[in-house]
Amino acid sequence: MIRNYRKRHYTIILTAVFMAVSTLIPLNAPEWVEKGIFFIYVFGLAFLGIGDKTEKPDELTKLDLSKANTVTMWCSLICIFAYSLYSFDDSDIVRINYKVFMLCFCGLLILRSVIFLILDSNGSTSDDEV
Repeated sequence: MIRNYRKRHYTIILTAVFMAVSTLIPLNAPEWVEKGIFFIYVFGLAFLGIGDKTEKPDELTKLDLSKANTVTMWCSLICIFAYSLYSFDDSDIVRINYKVFMLCFCGLLILRSVIFLILDSNGSTSDDEV
């Protein structure tokens, strides 16, 4: 099990990059196979994000996670707004292609983890640990 938040976010970044690359590679398979792979990825990330036991976060880690979640939330709202403007037409239903959704989802996961790692690396130095 992953016990450290930094290792956990490195794992999330690698998994999300793998998911994004595999989404971009065209498969010569039926659409239901691609959707099955998508749901397997979502299940894996949900297990990684929810089912993993990590150490209790300290106050600085909670603050860094809060900042990273805030930036990610604003970026997701901007992505939803931009996609709705891009795909706007006269119909009432706007359908999201699952590949676009998958790339946005992976990008937001990578963004959240990278922001957390940047904020976490700025907060701790070798002099603070002594």
